[in-house]
Amino acid sequence: QVNAVFFPSKEQLTETANTGGSDEGNDLYGYSLATGRLTDLTPENNTPEKKFNRFEEEYEAVEVIFLGSSTNGQLVYFTATSVLTAKPNIHGQAAKPGVSNLYVYDATTGSTTFIASGTGLRAPHMGLNREEGGRTSELTPDGRHLVFVSSERLTEYNNVGPECAGEDVNEVPHRQPAPCAEVYLYTAAANSLVCVSCNPSGAPPAGSARLPAAFHEGYENGSYEPGTLQAPRAVSDDGSRVFFSSPDQLTGAAPPPTTTKGPQVPMAKNWEFEPDVYEYEGGGVHLIAPAAVLLT
Repeated sequence: QVNAVFFPSKEQLTETANTGGSDEGNDLYGYSLATGRLTDLTPENNTPEKKFNRFEEEYEAVEVIFLGSSTNGQLVYFTATSVLTAKPNIHGQAAKPGVSNLYVYDATTGSTTFIASGTGLRAPHMGLNREEGGRTSELTPDGRHLVFVSSERLTEYNNVGPECAGEDVNEVPHRQPAPCAEVYLYTAAANSLVCVSCNPSGAPPAGSARLPAAFHEGYENGSYEPGTLQAPRAVSDDGSRVFFSSPDQLTGAAPPPTTTKGPQVPMAKNWEFEPDVYEYEGGGVHLIAPAAVLLT
């Protein structure tokens, strides 16, 4: 049962709202269906000292992107290019002004927790298929677990690799080492942040890891329609299993021959075109399908 509705707006809809000069920024609001109360979840989002643009050296309004919430509306995830709390995350990192900071808001306590900085996450409805870059996050129904992709170094693992230089440009990149995207799992109850795709050997990444991309079910009126996009699951409902693809050889052992993990294969392989598909469970990574299987 849905108990609340969340939405960003440039309008100052509450007394505590501050969307910046001439309503240039936006705040994130929550409306309770039970009480009829409208709450600004980011009341200090656009104060001047939190609007510094480090690229253009001027003040600008802050952007908020709503990522999702638990079904009961208790936990709300979003990004904001402002510092909403000075408390660092579990790895000692703090929110930074002018970059995409990831937060979770607890409606029960009214508190905001900083998760990670510089994530650059997109709204859930954007970038669904591979051509658009794929999804960047997925939330479990109870809101206790968030899986997301980031090229920031969020843990001790050094995610810089030569194959990730210029991944998002059309021209041939100069092969200077650059940060590769990795998949992370955040657990709200423990306030923990774990990299599920980082190479356990500590070797540099061979490329970026990704969440499962949506695929088209068919054509309609001669073109793809948004309604035909089918998004594979990236995380189980209880948050215990995460699914992702990576060009890295994260395990050399074959997956156990069970019906849930597909056919038995010899070992994980690095692949130039299609990555391996992995499952993270119980603190370890298991191979679901090697790259060669994906191409057949």
